[in-house]
Amino acid sequence: LCASRAFKAELGAEFGGRPLDSLSTKYVRQADEQGATAGIAAVLESFNKLMKGPLAKTYTGKQNIERNLEELKRVSSKPPQRLSLATAGVASLFSAITGGEDEYMPLRRELSQQREADVKKLSDFMKQIVERANKGSIADWLRRACGQLATVSYNTLVAALMAKDPGSTKALRSMNPALTDEDASWLWEHVGVSICYAIRMGQISRTVAAVGELQK
Repeated sequence: LCASRAFKAELGAEFGGRPLDSLSTKYVRQADEQGATAGIAAVLESFNKLMKGPLAKTYTGKQNIERNLEELKRVSSKPPQRLSLATAGVASLFSAITGGEDEYMPLRRELSQQREADVKKLSDFMKQIVERANKGSIADWLRRACGQLATVSYNTLVAALMAKDPGSTKALRSMNPALTDEDASWLWEHVGVSICYAIRMGQISRTVAAVGELQK
């Protein structure tokens, strides 16, 4: 959802690509897998020899060899990458060591700060969304309090957005006639961004757990 939606520049632009791109750029290093290219080339050569042998004369053998050759050629066009974690810099590493912290503490700290910021943003978004979804006059408020007008919850809006129902806006306005098409558009956009914040919170939790495993 976060990768597929084209959010406006002022709303959710940070979710246009990888949600943790800034931290990934800062801490993750990429390098070509040593020896991988040479290994793939050797395997390719072996399969090419098999294509000239008796095994390739059978239907099953030829099909299997061709399928493996195609896959190997696809893999060889893009060398495997080895990912590794690195400290943000010498200063950060020195600060962590002298402060009695491990080398991954700066990363965990930034992840925790990002998660706390996302929790606050998600909470603010949910409050704004529910308030706007239930906008209306005093008469509407009284009808809602008496059960004559439905209360639009955040979960209801999330379910409607995830369902991709083309009639969602019409259904939403039938629940609250005070809503305009502009209100509905605003709600769908903000619900989409709020989901992305929730997803990133989960990603951060998994990342923190994975970094913790590296210390064991």
